[in-house]
Amino acid sequence: MSQHTTLTFMLACASLLPACGSLSGPASQGSHVAPAQARADDSPATRAAAYCKLGKRMQELGDLRAALAAYGVALQLLPDLPDARNGAAVLHAQLGQLETARGMLQALSSEAPSARSYNNLGYVLYLQGEYAQAAAALRQSLQLDNGQQPARVNLGLAIAALARSVA
Repeated sequence: MSQHTTLTFMLACASLLPACGSLSGPASQGSHVAPAQARADDSPATRAAAYCKLGKRMQELGDLRAALAAYGVALQLLPDLPDARNGAAVLHAQLGQLETARGMLQALSSEAPSARSYNNLGYVLYLQGEYAQAAAALRQSLQLDNGQQPARVNLGLAIAALARSVA
């Protein structure tokens, strides 16, 4: 199966996930109307969350283009969804599109600050050779969540690189 066919199939399956909650079971035989809760489960938020999960899974499988497409659908449904915005930004960085990733993470960090978004921004800045800015973003990540081990490791990298560049 081609990558495009696989993506199309997975996206189609993801869009059906919320519909599974509206199937009538033995307790509701004879009634063809889904309960209110099942109808609510087909909301844009539920569908966006399903696409976000699909994006994460495709990323884990190494299919970055399919993951980016899934995050794109999630963002079409809910443009401000932090998980989808962060996931898409990380994928852009992994694809070598550091400026795009940086812009997305800067916007996300200012609009919906989280330790994760600042950590990812700091790492992108580090990859771009902006070590002082990277260290500042990583310190912000640790201020929001002092137990964030990836930010601690990335801060060490940024500080070491900054020291090398000064020397």
